[in-house]
Amino acid sequence: MLSNLRLRTKLAALVAVPLIAALAAAIPGIRSRQQDLDAIEQAQHLVAPIAEVRAAGIRIADEASLSAWWLGTGDRSVEARLAQARTETDIAVTKLRSAERAAGAAGAAAAAARIHDLREAASLMGQQRQFVDLRIANDSALVEYRTLVDTAAGGLDALARAPRRPLAALLFRDQATFARLGAALADERGILALAYGRNALTNALASDLSAASTRQKVAIDSLAQGHPATVGALTQAQSALRTVGDDVRRRRSSALTQRLLPDTIDPAEWFAASTAQLDQWRKVEQSVATRTNDLLEAKHRDSRSGLIWVAGGSAAVLLLAGVIAWLLARATTRPLRRLADNANYVATTQLPALVATLQDPEAPLPLITPLTVSTRDELGDLARAFNRVERTTVEVAELQRAAVRTGISELYVNLARRNQPLLEQQVEVIERLEADERDPNRLDAYFTLDHLATRIRRNADSLLVLAGVAQDEGRRVPVELLDVVRGAASECAEFRRIDIAAVPSVLAIKGYAASDLAHLLAELLDNATTYSPSGTRVTVMTHPAEHGLEITVSDQGIGIPPDRVASLNAVLEAPPAPGLVHSRSLGLVVVGRLAQRIGVSVTLRSARDVGTAATVGVPSRLITDAERSVVDLSAAEAGDTDSALVDVPAPQSESQRPAHVPTPALLRPVASPDATHLPQRTPPEAQRLADRGLETPPQRAPEAVFELVARYETGRQRAREAAPRADDSSVANDSDESDAGPDAEASRGDDT
Repeated sequence: MLSNLRLRTKLAALVAVPLIAALAAAIPGIRSRQQDLDAIEQAQHLVAPIAEVRAAGIRIADEASLSAWWLGTGDRSVEARLAQARTETDIAVTKLRSAERAAGAAGAAAAAARIHDLREAASLMGQQRQFVDLRIANDSALVEYRTLVDTAAGGLDALARAPRRPLAALLFRDQATFARLGAALADERGILALAYGRNALTNALASDLSAASTRQKVAIDSLAQGHPATVGALTQAQSALRTVGDDVRRRRSSALTQRLLPDTIDPAEWFAASTAQLDQWRKVEQSVATRTNDLLEAKHRDSRSGLIWVAGGSAAVLLLAGVIAWLLARATTRPLRRLADNANYVATTQLPALVATLQDPEAPLPLITPLTVSTRDELGDLARAFNRVERTTVEVAELQRAAVRTGISELYVNLARRNQPLLEQQVEVIERLEADERDPNRLDAYFTLDHLATRIRRNADSLLVLAGVAQDEGRRVPVELLDVVRGAASECAEFRRIDIAAVPSVLAIKGYAASDLAHLLAELLDNATTYSPSGTRVTVMTHPAEHGLEITVSDQGIGIPPDRVASLNAVLEAPPAPGLVHSRSLGLVVVGRLAQRIGVSVTLRSARDVGTAATVGVPSRLITDAERSVVDLSAAEAGDTDSALVDVPAPQSESQRPAHVPTPALLRPVASPDATHLPQRTPPEAQRLADRGLETPPQRAPEAVFELVARYETGRQRAREAAPRADDSSVANDSDESDAGPDAEASRGDDT
């Protein structure tokens, strides 16, 4: 599976593996710092709820102390301070709603529940306050306030347990401890304020005072073992705390000892002294809270910086590795891509152009652009090796074209030369059989064999045309155009379907081009009869053109598609070299080569359901008048060679030298020895007369010959109808062999 991956993918995978490993190693560090940052941010979100709950606890404790003073003395100066304390308490309780929401948002659900309980309990203080105002409340009033303060302290404890960062939990725990210490100090202040107002410390109040003192000692011991910031704050405030604490401790100890307090002690003095001690502890608490906030902010900055450095460093390393990998991959893939593009261009453009050039033996071979890869690595070696392969390919192509140009042509020539003597011997045998035969049916079979031999000989001549071999000079005298057309028609398998119309008898074709033109027309007529329905007619007609004469061969088939017509006309205009010809287009290649040899043009036209027409443009330089051809022929027969060749130009090149002019089988007239390059045949009847020493009857005119042929065919048809025979299949096969039907018209021009 890996071997099927593209090189770019393999390089990417090679680089991605260490990058993924580095990323996997960096992710835990990033996640850890992110968790630290989230924990510190959570602790910072708990700072505000802690402050609001602590403020509510302080306000409730202050209100409790003033309420106890009012209950003990009824001093009107306390009433105003109590009212102010109640207002501050209500404000602090109102802020507990936002503290509850903040605690819930920070993930401290238990603390949010405690804050909710504190807010609900504080909202029920209205009745308790009425009892205090009427001074009908007993010591239980302090219990109610103490419960509220303890609830506030419980909320602080819950908030202290919420942080995920141990440092924040330790600092918040110290703040909760300060809150409990402050609650115990405020409780002590209220108890003695009530006792001094009544000049007596009851057993219940004494028990509550001892409990408050114990809570103070526990809280102070806990703070002494707290966070270094807390310990540092206590150390700094130690002297001030000792100064205000000594007087308070002395008064508390005296009250617990005497129980009956002297009336000379003013409750206001006690309240002021205990408040001074409480304020000093609250200053220490505020200092610790400030240090807590500063520490959390510093930790937040450090965590955020660490996260940024770790994440940024990891990203920078990954980016650097990615850039280096990209540069390396680019340094590898760009030459490879350029090499692939050049190779693809050579394979899709230059090599097809080279192959196309091979079809033209005379065209120079195109140069193959060498691949340009300047690197000295394996890619450079590959490019140089590919360039050597290209050079070898061009050399092999040149050798192949030379082999095609010579070997295939020689093959065609050898095949044609081998067939020609055999065909001539076959024709001689058929003529001897015809000379002694009187049975019409057998004569008909011999006629068919003679006709087949004539067509086979044309195929042999086509091989010579394909090979590009120049024919012998042959006929020098002009040939009537009508005889050329009739001779071409006689070499077609279905000559009975050919109609010759509008062919003037006053025109003749110069001798060196007559046989090639007849061969050309025979190929076109063979195509027309083969690839059109058997029940239709093929028409040959001529009409004058601007620079000569046009001969049109038209059928009544279904037509050829336009793209196919264009490709066939291209073959006619530029026939390919021997060896590179498609077998289905050999006939048209022969037509194209003959047209190039004698200098005529051939064009195909076709329309759907109308048929196909081949137009042969014969230039005026190949045309002469028929009377001149008769004079020349008479002179040639009389042995006056000079007269016969007067004003008849010779071919311009070897490619224009003539081939034989086929005439209708069994009715071919005797011509002069130089009338054709192949041995001339003598009609059987003339040969028999000559053997008997009798004089040969004069030659008939072409019209009379074709009339005789028509009468002969009519008589033979009547004889065949009168006495049908089962062995009459040879002629039937001959006439049916090319009956391709209407569906074959689409393949027009693809002859063998």
